[in-house]
Parts: sequence; structure tokens; C-alpha cells
Amino acid sequence: GLAFPQGTMTPRIPIFSLMIPYGTGLTPQPIQNTNMNLGCKLDLKTTVLRAGNAEYNPKRFAAVIMRIREPRATALIFSSGKMVCTGAKSEEQSRLAARKYARVVQKLGVLAKFLDFKI
Repeated sequence: GLAFPQGTMTPRIPIFSLMIPYGTGLTPQPIQNTNMNLGCKLDLKTTVLRAGNAEYNPKRFAAVIMRIREPRATALIFSSGKMVCTGAKSEEQSRLAARKYARVVQKLGVLAKFLDFKI
């Protein structure tokens, strides 16, 4: 069957084309989540103003959201100095992304460290 009935404005897409059978090599990679501590308190407003690749909306979420392209990953950086890194496709990429985020924070003039890295 088709995903949408005739006469709708939505394109007709066969449902089976949206499903990828397991074991075809096209299954999604597991996403690695890591936690770490920068070992310092952060002023999130200053952090987001000085970092170009960051967003902060304290009414929606209590952390700065920062993204990098290589490895493709997103970090949630809290004022306590705790950081959660998500989106990397392997443990190695996750560690590299977390180190890059710590380096970005260091370049903002914060005495950040790379502590308590956990997958």
C-alpha cells in the first residue's frame, strides 16, 4: 500500500521504502553518550556569547548546546561544569568530540580540565 491516500497534497511514498531490513548493512549506528566534568563552574551567558557554535535558552533548557561537525556530535554544557556529549558513532569519536569541546571552553579563557570521562 501507499503511505497516503489519493487526493491528498502529500507525496505518495510506498511504506516499504521507508523500512530498512536488519542485517543489510544499512542499519543505523549506535549513538555514544558520554559524560565528563570540566572541573570548573561556567557562566553560560558569557560562554554562549563568546562561542560561535553554541545556543542557550535558559527558559527551555539549563545548558549551553554546542555542536561540532567533525566528529559530528553535540554537547550539553551545564553551569556546574558537567558536560554530556551525544551523537558520536563510536567510543573513539565520542572521546575526541569531548576533548574538542573541552578545548573550545579552554579557548574562551576558562580553566577547564578533562575529568571523569565516562561512556
